[in-house]
Amino acid sequence: MGNLVEITAADGGRFNAYVAMPEGGSGPGLVLLQEAFGVTQFMRDMADRFASDGYVVTVPDLYWRIEAGVELTDAEFDRAMDIYRQFDLNLAIDDIKATIGALRAMPEQRGGVGAVGFCLGGRLAAMAAARTDIDCAVAYYGVGITDHLDELEQVRIPLGFHFGTEDQDCAADIAPIAALAERHDNVSLWMYNKAGHGFANPHRGFFSAAAEELAYIRTLAIIRAAIGPKFDLEGMWGRIETGETAKRLQIRVDVEAARRLIGDERARTQSIDSDGATIRKQGMADRQCHDQGLAVHEARLDQFVKNRQPYGADIDLTQAQRLDLMKH
Repeated sequence: MGNLVEITAADGGRFNAYVAMPEGGSGPGLVLLQEAFGVTQFMRDMADRFASDGYVVTVPDLYWRIEAGVELTDAEFDRAMDIYRQFDLNLAIDDIKATIGALRAMPEQRGGVGAVGFCLGGRLAAMAAARTDIDCAVAYYGVGITDHLDELEQVRIPLGFHFGTEDQDCAADIAPIAALAERHDNVSLWMYNKAGHGFANPHRGFFSAAAEELAYIRTLAIIRAAIGPKFDLEGMWGRIETGETAKRLQIRVDVEAARRLIGDERARTQSIDSDGATIRKQGMADRQCHDQGLAVHEARLDQFVKNRQPYGADIDLTQAQRLDLMKH
């Protein structure tokens, strides 16, 4: 559970931000950027989740200039679009810069700062990669990103994009972003088979648990490589020998490690078809590979987790079990 803090904008105004802290008390910074529905429970839940993985997370209320505290649902789509039409992207970037400054000033924040955004926030995360001093950025199904391609050509920090193959809202963005990824090694694009817009949000109709989990692990990989935290796992387990927290952490680390093994094995040289052209990029999720390979392995791992009730049971994965998870 996080807290609200007040941030001062560049023009003197004040707006709220939800802040979630890691259990260890300090860590690298992360700015989470909202969907078009505002700072919803989903955004707060994601902030708490990233905080549990070691980050000091801030979620600014970027609608404050129009209406503070907006929190809408799909049933209020028309109102969300009305607010969005009044939204000034350039002023939002100024507020993101103020948020980054406030985050860096927190004594708990140590190291670099990244940005992760969803939908509207995905676009803003990409813009922030071009216009602010963040160290990495990840955009989930950002709408309208192609309006900023010239700026993105100049970005040199790690920049990742997640899209579903059934996302009609972003269909026009995918091919240009794939081409951008082909030209720049710091840019990654991942496609998720049969996933639609909002696939990472469990409160949305297109939610896909498999796509969300894989996207989150890939997002963590980008962020951790750029800003940490760096964990000495062997040393950590040498120091932590007993206790419920150790059990929960061991299971979580091992399960996520197994998921990463699956993802790495099944996402090496893959392709997507867009507008009749085949675009190849290492790390992009191939439709056939995803359907026939990755989904099978993810399902097996999900069953493993379900059977052993992780986050409380006194078990861990052995190397043999990890290898067994990788069998065809």
